[in-house]
Parts: sequence; structure tokens; C-alpha cells
Amino acid sequence: MGFSLIASVAGVATSGATGDRNSSPSDQGQQGQQGQQGQQGDQGYGFGSFSVMRMEIRGAVTAFTSTTVTVAGPNGKSTTLNIAPTTVVFEGSTPATLAALVVGERVDVTRLATALTTAAKITISLAKVSGTVSAVNGNSITITGGEGFTRSILVSTATTFSQGGVAVTLASVVVGARISAQGLASSDQTTLNALTITIAAPRDVRGVITALTPTSLTVQSEDGTMTVFTTTPLTTYFAGSIAVTATALVVGERVDVTRLATALTTAAKITISLAKVSGTVSAVNGNSITITGGEGFTRSILVSTATTFSQGGVAVTLTSVVVGARISAQGLASSDQTTLNALTVTIAAKKTL
Repeated sequence: MGFSLIASVAGVATSGATGDRNSSPSDQGQQGQQGQQGQQGDQGYGFGSFSVMRMEIRGAVTAFTSTTVTVAGPNGKSTTLNIAPTTVVFEGSTPATLAALVVGERVDVTRLATALTTAAKITISLAKVSGTVSAVNGNSITITGGEGFTRSILVSTATTFSQGGVAVTLASVVVGARISAQGLASSDQTTLNALTITIAAPRDVRGVITALTPTSLTVQSEDGTMTVFTTTPLTTYFAGSIAVTATALVVGERVDVTRLATALTTAAKITISLAKVSGTVSAVNGNSITITGGEGFTRSILVSTATTFSQGGVAVTLTSVVVGARISAQGLASSDQTTLNALTVTIAAKKTL
């Protein structure tokens, strides 16, 4: 003679049947399979003959009032929970109020353990957008994403800004900067009300100088993009790792331009990529060295008091540069690209017999 077992787990009553002692083995097998097969859905999951209510619901807000919130799960099933005076709301990890709820927002709702139809905590999943700043107007930022679409971002006194792990302000958000913003989408899903904005470090521009003036230079990147940079008295200049002056800049030189973070078309630092030539010395005349390369072409190298010489890791002088020696020189190419103004000359060790 069978009996029915009523079990309550997490406030939900379920029932299951035990097998009759006199039932057939096949009947007992069917009952066992039914006990092992649980029902699963937004409301809970089955385990044997017990049903356990899920404590969290994840989905999109489809409706809400001051006392209820309705959430549609991934499978489209909607659940309506009560909102109590003790219900807390978070935007990500930041405490918020019910005023932050918007239809369409994705949320995680934690049920109250003692009243499973009541929300204990509602956590709003923050939206995130990234792109390049194309406009800044007051508290409104427009960015362009990789697909060419524009997005609007609104900032407020609650918005925090950072760059390279350091707190900054809205003033650091300039046209051309790359940013990522997190916050809450507007009710029409067209604008992000930002809680945090992270500004990426400005990218260096690498390319060839195509034009120079006393206060600017134009650089052509490998993709053909032309960028005009303003130079100021604060702009620094380097040839490799050696500090130089603006007079070292020559049309045709390859450079890396480090942008000023607060003005991306102003050069903070210009590093000239050093040219390098190698070959066998065929002539030395005063401060001029002629070498012949492997292809038979000759190159002219000019040295100065700023040139350093080394051989086998030891500092030497120009007198060590003799016909037949193999040398390697680094420096700045002349404007007509025919002569190297050497900063360093390395003389290969002499071959021993």
C-alpha cells in the first residue's frame, strides 16, 4: 500500500510518491526515474522529488512600480516580485535607489529568504560603451565606435574619471581620446548616463616627416594618414635616447610623436628613429668616413665632437677608424638622405689569424 510524501523546501511545497512494496519492479523503476527527473526553470530546479526555488533571478526589467518589479528571464518567462521598504538597489557595486530602475535594464534580483516573492536586493548590470571621442559639449560626450556608430554619454557630478590609474577630470576627455564608459542606459536606450569613464593613454604616432615649420610638423603614418602636430617650447626632442634640439628634425626622417594627453594634436615628445649603416671603411678624410656596403654601394659618414666610438666594448677615438676596418654607425640622415651624421660608431674587433 503506497503513501504520499509532502516536502517543503525553501517555502515551496512539492509532493512525490514512494513505491508500493507490492508494486512490480517495472513500476518501481518508473517511479525512480520520475523521482530523479527534476523540473527546471526560472522558478527553481528539481532534485529527486524536491523542488528548490532559485534565490536569484537574472534578466531584463519589463515593468516596475513602486512596489513590484517584473523580470523576463533568458527563456522569456516573467517573474514579478514585490519591492519592500527593506529592498536595496545597486548599480554594479554602487548603492542606488529605485529611481535608477529603467525598463530594458538587465538586473540580478536576489529573493528574500523568508519571503521568496519579495526582492531583497536588485543589482542593475552596468552598460558599457567604448570608442574615440568626436565631440565634447558641456556634460555631453560623443564617441565613435569601431563600426562607425556614434554614442552619446552624459556625465554628472557623480561621474568619476581616470587615466593610467590616476584620477583626472572631464578636462582630460578631449577630441581624439579613446575612452570606455560604464553606467546606466537611458529609458530610450540612446544615451549612457556614465558612472565611470576610463581614458586610454594617448597612442604615439609613428611615421615619416613630410613637412616642417618652426611651430609644427606633419607626419605621414604607414596607413597614409597625415597628422599635423603643433610644437611648443615644452616639446622635447630625442635622437634615439640622446636629447637633441628641434634643429635635428629633417623632412624624410622617421619619428615617433608622443601626444600631449590634454591636447592630442600637440607634440609632447618627438623621438627620431636613428638611421644605421654598416660596411668596410674605404677612406677617412678629416671628419668624413666613406664605407662600402655589401652591395658595393658607398656611404658617407660625418663625425663630430658629439660622436662616440667604441671597439670591443671599450671607448676609443676616431684614430681607430682605419681603411679596411668594419664599422657600424647610427645617427641622423642629412636632408638629402646622402650622408649620415653619426652619433655612435662601433668598430668591429680585428680578426686574428
